[in-house]
Amino acid sequence: MGVPSVRAHSTEEFVQALERALATPGPHLIEAMVPPSLSGLKLKMLPKILGSLDGLPQPVARFLKRKIAP
Repeated sequence: MGVPSVRAHSTEEFVQALERALATPGPHLIEAMVPPSLSGLKLKMLPKILGSLDGLPQPVARFLKRKIAP
């Protein structure tokens, strides 16, 4: 794509890649590898589920996020 890019296989790698991208100017490409356990309906529902956690108390939301998308 002509821009700096990285492939993230885990949440930690994705966070590190995002921090690097935000710390440097210009566009960046981050390829987030989705584990095979997140397929079908679970994969389609994941963004909606994670988005709905914002209304929950922080400790509960963190616990659920770890269980849903480790």
